[in-house]
Amino acid sequence: SLNLIYRQPCLLLVSWRGQDRNDAPEHRVMGEAMLQLLDTVRIPHRTLTEKTAVEDVRWVIDTSTKMHIPVVLLLAKGVVRGLHP
Repeated sequence: SLNLIYRQPCLLLVSWRGQDRNDAPEHRVMGEAMLQLLDTVRIPHRTLTEKTAVEDVRWVIDTSTKMHIPVVLLLAKGVVRGLHP
């Protein structure tokens, strides 16, 4: 919240657990509410995809620089690979 008040841009990488119904039951509540929560606190957000990754990063830079506030890149299951052996 201080980043919003003091207009400090930053990137928040957020794992979007529960985005689909196939995730664990304990993640469904937050998964279903994620976009509404971000909209409520007025944090711009976008879902990172392989197909739009370059455009997504440009959006982060442009939005955070112009608005001087945090932005969120939501990471859906399977978008980031190679992190686990």
